[in-house]
Amino acid sequence: DESGLVRWVSQAKVSGTAGSQLKLSGSEDVPNLPVVVDAADYVNAGTATRWFRDPCTSTGKLSVVSGTLVLAAPGEAYNGVDQANSPVLRGGAWAGPEIMVSGGVLKANHAKAIDRKAEVLFLDTAGKLEIPAGVSIPCSYVYVDGVRQPLGTYTAANFGDHVSGGGALVSRGLGLNTVLVIR
Repeated sequence: DESGLVRWVSQAKVSGTAGSQLKLSGSEDVPNLPVVVDAADYVNAGTATRWFRDPCTSTGKLSVVSGTLVLAAPGEAYNGVDQANSPVLRGGAWAGPEIMVSGGVLKANHAKAIDRKAEVLFLDTAGKLEIPAGVSIPCSYVYVDGVRQPLGTYTAANFGDHVSGGGALVSRGLGLNTVLVIR
């Protein structure tokens, strides 16, 4: 019985059944995390910065407890180092139904970093969504403490407790799956 187990399929892929969890903690930066597939959950903890460079197709949950998790843009350099020779250049994304940022930072470095299959992005008061300049992350609605906010653009200037960076979170209404919930 392999229920609840996470298994390394290859150097670049981790697989797991529903309820299984890959949790990385510590202080060492990881420039290229393995892709999480099947139903495994991923938990980011510690003080390190870790990077997903390829889309994760897991139907599990993504949690950022502390540290920084980067959903890298396609071909994005790591700390100024060109990744042109890397086999993983399609850009990091999470497709699971739920993303929880209870502490630390989730950096969404391209418009498709939060997959349209992600139904809910939760931000606790200690969590932050960082969006770099020039990037717009679409979502259906934004709720704060159960109250739906007006459709529009949310940036560090007008929503700084929850969004940082020079980019924007754009609430467009129906047609997108993701809903940002702040509690």
